[in-house]
Amino acid sequence: MKKLMILAAAMCCMVSASAQTMKHELSVHKSLKDKAQQAEKWNRYENTFSEKLDSICTDFEKAFLSYDERFNCVKVEYWSNWMGWIQDYTEEYTYDEQDRVVTLTMTSSGYGDRSEYTYNAEGLLSEELEYEYDGTGWYLANKYTYEYDSDGHMVLAIGYWYFQYDEEWLPESKMTWEYEDGLLRSDVFYYYDEGLQDWSLNMRNDYTYNTQGLCILTLTSYWEGEWLEGYKYEYEYDEVGNRILAITSCHYDLEGWTYSERTEYSYDINRNCIGRSIYTYIPEMEEWEFGGITVIVYDLSVPVSNTAGIFMVWDDELSIYNKALGWQLEFEDETMTVDLYYSGCVGLNETSENQVNIWPNPASETLSLNAGGLQQVEIFSMDGKLVKRVENGFETVNVSALATGCYMLKATFTNGSMAVQKFVKE
Repeated sequence: MKKLMILAAAMCCMVSASAQTMKHELSVHKSLKDKAQQAEKWNRYENTFSEKLDSICTDFEKAFLSYDERFNCVKVEYWSNWMGWIQDYTEEYTYDEQDRVVTLTMTSSGYGDRSEYTYNAEGLLSEELEYEYDGTGWYLANKYTYEYDSDGHMVLAIGYWYFQYDEEWLPESKMTWEYEDGLLRSDVFYYYDEGLQDWSLNMRNDYTYNTQGLCILTLTSYWEGEWLEGYKYEYEYDEVGNRILAITSCHYDLEGWTYSERTEYSYDINRNCIGRSIYTYIPEMEEWEFGGITVIVYDLSVPVSNTAGIFMVWDDELSIYNKALGWQLEFEDETMTVDLYYSGCVGLNETSENQVNIWPNPASETLSLNAGGLQQVEIFSMDGKLVKRVENGFETVNVSALATGCYMLKATFTNGSMAVQKFVKE
């Protein structure tokens, strides 16, 4: 089991060969990037669930989720099994009237973190204040601010740390994002140089896409008076847009690119990722060494948008369209099994009285709908973006302008209830 934990940790860490300063900058960069990704995730969050994820269990870790009357997750208790089960830490959430997270508190035996969130007029997360608990009380620690373009894409995130002595916020890190034709083209990370009293370039990512708008290359560069290429991530896809291969390479001076890691993906008929195999490159042998495989099981009858709590535990890199039941991580002769347990419930504004049938599926030009009492039809991409809204003429919906891929159609009825169906645009 120890090998599995080491493997899992290795998958999530970037190893730096530079000194402590560079390690600190990478740590600050990761913190800011994680915060920005969380902000983007919560900006897409919608509370229209029909099933609740109640617990996540392995042989040595487990978590229990609790919900309020509007089916918002309000508490997650994490337990670890080290010579017996002990409670590790707890996350507690509070929400506003729009079901947006306004506080997140994490506590563990004398220590804690608390974040308070503010939203702009468009409902997007604009600021986070972070507090830490030292055993005697809460004190301000960090602040993160976010700005967006007219399309709702994040374009600026700034991280600050609180200088207690002068009671002022001091800048620490900054990220900017640039888009073209709705696609992310680059992001740049800066750290604040106290000596220069100005922002200094540190790292950037440049993104290249294929004709279907899928990212085929991410190039990471580091600033050393000029941009020096450091990591390269290459992706391949099948004919319907599933990522089937990801290769990471490292760059060392004039020696060119050296392979680092390889990930192969497999899918079910609904395009859920059901397998992810990891390989590590051995330069001396010029071959790939198997590192482990994750095998995921789903309930194909339940769309993921109808499942509460899943956004908190799922790897955003994986393609998931249905309710996950659990997965296994296999490494050499060891196996770790993760089981997800749910309880059925009638979600917010949902009843079993109204249903909507759509055909054909897949569709290329129009969708036909069979449902009475409709008030509105909305179509969302699988990342939660609204791409089409229809408020009259519900017998057919023109989808010819949509890009090829999977979508969720949400039908709102005049009695306030909702129904969700997934379809494929070919």
